[in-house]
Amino acid sequence: MANNNVWKEVWYHAKPLPVWNQKRLFDDTKEAERVFHEFGQSSVGKIVGLVLPSLVHAAYDRILECPDSRCEEVQKDIKAVHEQLRTIRSPQLDDQTFFTDIADGVYSVEIYLSMFNSLRRKLLMKENTSRATHPNDSTPIKKSRMELEKRTRRMDRAPKLSTEPTTNVPQSNYVHDETKALHDLTKTEVELPGGCRNVWGPTLQRLFHAQQVHKAPGQSRVPVFPAPVGREYILQTTTRHPSPSSRDCPQRMYVTISGSEFRMAYANTSDKCFS
Repeated sequence: MANNNVWKEVWYHAKPLPVWNQKRLFDDTKEAERVFHEFGQSSVGKIVGLVLPSLVHAAYDRILECPDSRCEEVQKDIKAVHEQLRTIRSPQLDDQTFFTDIADGVYSVEIYLSMFNSLRRKLLMKENTSRATHPNDSTPIKKSRMELEKRTRRMDRAPKLSTEPTTNVPQSNYVHDETKALHDLTKTEVELPGGCRNVWGPTLQRLFHAQQVHKAPGQSRVPVFPAPVGREYILQTTTRHPSPSSRDCPQRMYVTISGSEFRMAYANTSDKCFS
């Protein structure tokens, strides 16, 4: 450095000072006050827009923490949200429509997982579901029924569920793939083996009745199931037609009743050879 260098002269004439007496190069207190002042002058919409990317990422991470997020039913939506988050750029931060699409994807996944977990808690009750549905193990079944009684809190107006283990239940009345059945219940109707004699039958009856009690407060007697929208009757038989000497022919009658509507359809077959 030259002898007449300005920086060299300033450094030579500068007085030594302790660190705590020196002026800070970055004053964090003033910067924090400036941030609070900016927040105070900003609208709620602007503040939400600033924190929206962080909120969306936090929601995405929360979904990934759920063990059920690895199921095939939600993997497509999760991958779509991941691709949208991975391609976020600075110009897109002001595009509220872009974040609306991401929020809709996160919302659909959360709704699906919430429905699945709700059904699993109501129907299986325990993590070890194979024990809770086995007829030879009464303790998990008793605890499950007691938990359901406490959860609905309608014990005075709802039918009591037996806490005794179900005996002599055919193997065909068990839900073998319980996880798949629960996933199907979140999307469409599921046919349970054995119908009302299924191991889930009493629990479903209890849940239906709790919903009916909630819809009709103050009534002393509430039906277990809601009133049917319509009724269907199907009669199938084989009989000799058109004469007693004819051979047995299949006959079918279908009747539907819904509100003020009544329909009936009749299909018959006749014996042409021995009429």
